[in-house]
Amino acid sequence: MAFISSGQCGQGAAEAYTSMKVGELLPIEHESIRFNNSDEIDTVKVEYFESIISRNGLDTTRITNLREVNQRNQDDILDLLFNISPGSSEIEEVSECYIPRHVVLFYNDQASLVGIVEICFECERTKSFGVSANWTIQIDRVGFNKLQTLVNRILDS
Repeated sequence: MAFISSGQCGQGAAEAYTSMKVGELLPIEHESIRFNNSDEIDTVKVEYFESIISRNGLDTTRITNLREVNQRNQDDILDLLFNISPGSSEIEEVSECYIPRHVVLFYNDQASLVGIVEICFECERTKSFGVSANWTIQIDRVGFNKLQTLVNRILDS
């Protein structure tokens, strides 16, 4: 399925997830034409990252390198997403670049996608879709660093 509407992803539903995967997002690529000061035209390949979550639904065609997450790592990911680290006093936004390159996907017992948390580790922000859109994600800088290490370890395995 390439494009999932909010209804298909269980938006507002009470269904719980039973499994989890992490993945990476592919950049959007297109060619751009640049005119230089002569009569020549240069074609330049441009890549950029953008959210896969929109008002129209979820574009899953750019998700790659999906990896199953075992129960121990699922517990760690959820703990990092929803609990501020000990000794941390506040959540701090570093910047507003929002260039998401990673996702955590939640599936129900029928293996249907029911939620997603998209992550930008550069600006330490997240965006959610489906049942996870109703969750209050609270993660601080220490948590983002730990989550990034954990996600990279899973993706590299």
